[in-house]
Amino acid sequence: MKNKNSSSKKLFYISFLAFNAFCTSVLADQLQSIDPKLTQNTIIKSSSDQSNALESNAKMWGLTTNNFQHYLWLMKNSPSGNWYKNLDPPEVLALNTTNPEKMMQYAEVQARNMHSRVTQELLFNKIYSQAYRNLYPDEKPIMPLNQANQSDILKAGDRVWLFLGVNTPLGSFAYKNLLKNIQSTPNTVLDIYFVGKNVTKKNIEQWAADMSIPHQLVNKQITLNFGNDRFSSLTKGKPVNLPFVGIVHNNRFQPITLSSVL
Repeated sequence: MKNKNSSSKKLFYISFLAFNAFCTSVLADQLQSIDPKLTQNTIIKSSSDQSNALESNAKMWGLTTNNFQHYLWLMKNSPSGNWYKNLDPPEVLALNTTNPEKMMQYAEVQARNMHSRVTQELLFNKIYSQAYRNLYPDEKPIMPLNQANQSDILKAGDRVWLFLGVNTPLGSFAYKNLLKNIQSTPNTVLDIYFVGKNVTKKNIEQWAADMSIPHQLVNKQITLNFGNDRFSSLTKGKPVNLPFVGIVHNNRFQPITLSSVL
């Protein structure tokens, strides 16, 4: 009986070794069947696609690839990811540098981007109105929902509130165009509110000098104000891009798009 059990164990062990050798052989054949060049090409293609996507996104914002990579890093590894979720990449980069020259470079990039955007929006508004008049000459144009009730909204007695920083891209563009509306509409006032950390009276005075604001208009058709508290009250802490514009009519504030009053 003992010899019989011993023979059975030997037979099981031999069978196990044979099965193990068979599995190893099959696995080796499968591994050999994978083309190393194909695997390498797949990795290279994936890396190339990521590089192309990165380059494309950087170009879209007018940034270098390195700058855009730094923006992505900031949004993932710094408080900017929470503070500046709704800001454009050039703005985030500008707010994360202490170098005035670099800040100016990013500000110029953002200014070009915003100028292109606003110019395109104004062109579309003009063409849309023309197209509507051509199709329905006897009807008043119906504006898109995001622009409804904003055209011709400035009326006598209204106040325009413009919120910006002393270095806000498009700040001067917004001011100059809003001033035209103020001067062409009787009994209206442009209240400019300056937002940002450590804004001083000297900063505001320098901004006004840079804009060549006529002294006779200050505190009459134009007022210059510290705006952090009012801005926080209106936005309720939500991220809002500057410049931010609204009209006060009958003591009620109505936010509007900048393009609607240009």
